[in-house]
Amino acid sequence: MKKIYQLSLVCLLMLAASCGKDDPVEIVPEEPKPLARFSIEQSAPDDAFTFDFKNASENVKNIRWTFGDDSISTEMTPKHTYLNPGTYTVLLTVGNDQGYIARQELEVKIDADKLLNFTATPESNGNVKLNLSSQTAFSTFLWTFENNSTSTESSPVTNVPSGSIRKVMLKATTAKGSSATINRLVTDFGVAQDVTIGASLLVSKDNNSGATSGEGSLKLIDNSIDSKFLVSSFTGLWAVQTLTLPQVVKLYSITSGNDASERDPKEWTLEGSEDGVSWELLDTRNETFGSRKQTRIFAISNNKSFRYYRWTITKNVNSSLMQVGEWRLMSVN
Repeated sequence: MKKIYQLSLVCLLMLAASCGKDDPVEIVPEEPKPLARFSIEQSAPDDAFTFDFKNASENVKNIRWTFGDDSISTEMTPKHTYLNPGTYTVLLTVGNDQGYIARQELEVKIDADKLLNFTATPESNGNVKLNLSSQTAFSTFLWTFENNSTSTESSPVTNVPSGSIRKVMLKATTAKGSSATINRLVTDFGVAQDVTIGASLLVSKDNNSGATSGEGSLKLIDNSIDSKFLVSSFTGLWAVQTLTLPQVVKLYSITSGNDASERDPKEWTLEGSEDGVSWELLDTRNETFGSRKQTRIFAISNNKSFRYYRWTITKNVNSSLMQVGEWRLMSVN
């Protein structure tokens, strides 16, 4: 029995060696790992909505783009047109045949206020001609005026009586269907531009819960009339805007709070400064607000450029609390 067992074992070893020679094991080499890399370029100077996506990825067999607007592509180097302004996250995913993948993200930013604008040129009898200003080639236009009248002309004429301000909305659309909408304040001597955007704020007294609280001082320039700045034990207050660049401010707006009209500012001054130390008086007011969240715009005779603007409230209507919805500064083109 022992001899039979030894003989069987030898036969099995010989058989295994024979099979190994006849059926060699194939070794699959590992592919290089993929690398995702791309850049973004605007396709043409006259089209702010269309971009070329330059693919510089390496070691890839499959590609997938998502453009942040529910659009996708599997092309190597695609071109894509966005229909609206916004910030879009573009994701490139690449892979090889062995299941390895790599990704890269970049952003596309399309700002309506940077790609579209218009000017206002005074004519006779209070008429103002509006003229498009844009490098992008727009083909159709819809102007909406404060009285809800509209125009589809490229350069319409509207009436703005001397000393008044009118809201104008422009929607412009390209031949590809991309559109941008902007809102401007038009005076009888030009278009107002909000220069409070990006400004910092300092106040002589803040809300008891601090500047960043629900009714803190930062609500004064947050560009929302639905919030407000509230101060208790009011005996007077100043607020200083430091602009990103010196500006010739010709208009400013004040928005009343959402309740309690007795808290509204009533008497105030506006001053400008080049250094934040020496101040020049620009305007003095004694005003009232007729409704809640009402925005009133005040014109001033100023031809000097200042980086610092100080609004000093000396009296409110009649309350120990003082509140303001918004304070904006504007230049005029």
